[in-house]
Formats: sequence, structure tokens, C-alpha cells
Amino acid sequence: DRDVTGVQTCALPILPGLDIVSLAKGFGCRAVNVDSTEKLAAAFTEALQADGPTVIVVPTQPQAIHLG
Repeated sequence: DRDVTGVQTCALPILPGLDIVSLAKGFGCRAVNVDSTEKLAAAFTEALQADGPTVIVVPTQPQAIHLG
């Protein structure tokens, strides 16, 4: 999928213990963990200016599905 800026996006289910940043760096990507909206904004700006692919890892807390 691509967002309105043309940036490729992907949501992955996380396996416990999987270090996505290290994995991405192992494939030659620039990668960063962010834990705030300010860091996300800065990382996104840097990613748009980077010469190659960037993986931005944003931890989330899955919420229970409410069916009612």
C-alpha cells in the first residue's frame, strides 16, 4: 500500500522478540524506533529525504475488538 505522499506503508503483526530495526538494518535499510509523535514526525521527514529505504517502527497497543 502507498499513502497520499507515495510512501509505501506496511503494518505487520509483531512476533515476540523480533527486532525489526536490526532486521531492517541487516537488509541495508535505514531503520529507527520511535516512541512519540515528535520522534515520528522527525523520522518521517528524515525518511523522505533519505537516499534509500527507511523503516520506521512505531509500537502500538492492540485493542480488543468490540463487536457490540
